[in-house]
Amino acid sequence: MTGTYLQLRHGFIDSEKHVGLSSLAMFVYVCGLMYSSERRTDGRVPKGRHGRWAPHLVDDGHDIAALAGELVAAGVWSDEGDHWLIVNFLEHNRSREEIEQRKAKDRDRKRTEREKQRSVIPDADTDTDTGNPNPPALGLVTDSARSPNGHDWDNLTALQAARRQTTPPRPVA
Repeated sequence: MTGTYLQLRHGFIDSEKHVGLSSLAMFVYVCGLMYSSERRTDGRVPKGRHGRWAPHLVDDGHDIAALAGELVAAGVWSDEGDHWLIVNFLEHNRSREEIEQRKAKDRDRKRTEREKQRSVIPDADTDTDTGNPNPPALGLVTDSARSPNGHDWDNLTALQAARRQTTPPRPVA
């Protein structure tokens, strides 16, 4: 999942809870945080699937369970049977439910904005039968199918042809 971020507070490494943890245990901790944030597991880190969330350590032959045990002993993780739980994960990160609610709210807001942009109020320069702006050769649209200069890509060739017909050729000197 792209576009997800992990919240780490300033002083994370220097926290009293982390004093005495080995560098590898801290790396396992951060890998678990990243996995949980990306996969939206609300702080749950699976056991037995270490290659998915700590591939560097697995490739180097480190004992992930022993390093996780170090985190459990320090009180930053808890052993929940089939997974470890990152203690206080949800105090610093959004839950899966919060993320999904926010995304749904954003989708609704964006849909409403697009609908407002697409609605055209008829005026003297609008074709009353179709609701399209006159003249049709302009091809101006208000949705995302516009070129950088504001023209509909599909109507760009028609616009160029209309300009050629209305522009007299330049005299050759």
